[in-house]
Amino acid sequence: MKNLFVGNMSFQTMESELRSIFEPYGELARVNVVTDRDTG
Repeated sequence: MKNLFVGNMSFQTMESELRSIFEPYGELARVNVVTDRDTG
């Protein structure tokens, strides 16, 4: 399993948006979207 960090995204970014961008390059086992600036 590989990890990819993508920073500087809006806190309103949705998992489905990231999947649609990155899945053409391979299957995504898990997507972790940080939605709270304080707690991560």
